[in-house]
Amino acid sequence: MDVTLGTVCICLIHSFSLAESFVLLDKLAMIEQQDLLKVAKWEMPFGRYQGRTLIDLPEEYLLWFVDRGFPGGELGRLMQFTLEIKINGLESLIYPLKED
Repeated sequence: MDVTLGTVCICLIHSFSLAESFVLLDKLAMIEQQDLLKVAKWEMPFGRYQGRTLIDLPEEYLLWFVDRGFPGGELGRLMQFTLEIKINGLESLIYPLKED
C-alpha cells in the first residue's frame, strides 16, 4: 500500500466532523511534513529504548518525560509531537511512513 503524507492528512480529516476538520487543517498547516517522517524514522539516541524509532516508543515512556522534562532541541520537540500523536490514537497512520 502506497501511503503518502497527503493520504495521512486525508485519513485524519475523515475521522472528524467538518468543523473539527477545519481546526485540524489549521494545526496540520503548522506541522512540517518532515516532522511526520522524522517521527516515523528517527531512532531514540539514548536510554532504555535506544535504537527504537520515536513512533515505537511506549506512551508511558513519553509521559515519563512530561514529568521530568523532555530533552532540549529537535529531539524533545519531536518526542512531544509523538506523544500528541499517541494520545490521540493516530500512531497507526504514521507506521506506513516508516517503510518509505
